[in-house]
Amino acid sequence: MRLLGSPSSGHGFVFDTVRDIVVVIVGILIALWLESWWQGLEDRRVEQDILSNLREEFVRNKTDLASKINLWRASVVELRDLHELFAEVPTAQSIDRVRAINEARKTSETEGGGFFFDPRFGQLTSVINSGQLGLIEDTELRALIADWPALVADMDLERQIALNLFQADAALTPNPLAMWPDSAFTPDYEAFLSDGRRDRLLRSYSTNLGRTISEAEVIMATTEKIIDLIDASLE
Repeated sequence: MRLLGSPSSGHGFVFDTVRDIVVVIVGILIALWLESWWQGLEDRRVEQDILSNLREEFVRNKTDLASKINLWRASVVELRDLHELFAEVPTAQSIDRVRAINEARKTSETEGGGFFFDPRFGQLTSVINSGQLGLIEDTELRALIADWPALVADMDLERQIALNLFQADAALTPNPLAMWPDSAFTPDYEAFLSDGRRDRLLRSYSTNLGRTISEAEVIMATTEKIIDLIDASLE
């Protein structure tokens, strides 16, 4: 017969207490694990939505940029043709060639939605500003998306240089083409071809376009990589 307060009774109390504590701790750990598991599922669902929206935006930017690159490459070829014409005394044939280049450029810019690349930033800006970029698990994809606006900003510097060249051209007097090739007026092509200052400006513009194309090709390669990684994450 054991008496109350005996050692065996004390051991039972300690065992029961430890058991209760263990049960509580295990319950807490399970609850934390379930919460983490659920949060992980929710984060993945949000990530899939983010990637789907970003993919649509990057695909549209890729299409637009490809169109601009083609336009810029064609412009470089046209400018090279113009350099050759500037080296000659204006003739009816050379004037017709300048007129054809001018009209073709106007048409291509109108159909292509303008001369410069204006990227869509809506989804990307929203993701970055909201802090949701961290929900993208793929570290390479996350880094490329974060760096993409800086690449566009680098190319946009070339846009500003081009605009400065346009302004310099507009400041020349007389100005037979106004803001060639965007003039709505009837250009004096003979005066245009006789003006060596414009040839120098167009040479600078050709160099500017070459740099712009190089920057655009980097953006294009990055955009394609982003789309590929998004596709892999959405599988």
